[in-house]
Amino acid sequence: MMNFIHTITSIFMIIVISVPVCDQLNCFEGMHEMATQTVLEGDPVSLECLDTSVHQAHTCISLNTVKWTYNNEVQSGVYKFNDSSGVLNLKAVNARDSGSYICEVEFLNSSNNRYFTGWKRFRLVVQVPVKEVMIQSTAGCLTAGGAYNFTAEVPNINPPASIDWTLGNKSLRGHETSKLYTSGLYTTFSTVQLRVTSENRNQVLSVHASNVRGRTGKSTSVTLHIDSVNKAVSYGMNWTQLLLLMLVSFLLMR
Repeated sequence: MMNFIHTITSIFMIIVISVPVCDQLNCFEGMHEMATQTVLEGDPVSLECLDTSVHQAHTCISLNTVKWTYNNEVQSGVYKFNDSSGVLNLKAVNARDSGSYICEVEFLNSSNNRYFTGWKRFRLVVQVPVKEVMIQSTAGCLTAGGAYNFTAEVPNINPPASIDWTLGNKSLRGHETSKLYTSGLYTTFSTVQLRVTSENRNQVLSVHASNVRGRTGKSTSVTLHIDSVNKAVSYGMNWTQLLLLMLVSFLLMR
């Protein structure tokens, strides 16, 4: 009796081992995962949906019905597909291409003629480097002893910029930085307040912005034209004297 059970068990084990190893899990090997890809604006990008070597090894046949969705919108007739691997080719990406991509593929398991649908998700991040920096100020004429705000604006970038201010050869600290996000792009703002003195006359106020590793970024600068306090007061006294003189002349003519 024991020999009979042992014989049956051996036959069952042999049968189990000889079954082709190709089930739903094997067909989806390399699928059902999240991949993040970071690229620079203008670069070509290829998103590969399938690993054909894996699927061929498991006799899983792709029916070449690859459907791509971008931010939950089905893409049709927009991208070129590689017949064998369902590759999504983007020739030159821009900020609008950032987002979530999902590919869906229908498989036929040749060992049991069952159909399965697998998917793979990609997160594409397109970096847009700094192209320009602008300095703005609400001040007109600068007067020694006065405090003035200067704001740097770095538009249409991704990610936000890191900003550094210098006055002459001195690095400035304590500036306030903010960012605005619109349509996939950032605008970075940085404001620094200066209390100027006559020693700052004709000094250069510079700002440097960068946001992508390996890129030098951009800079711009303004020259500070400062009037002294005494000069401004002197101008005020001269104008007052002129107005009084005109008033006295008018009264004498009556």
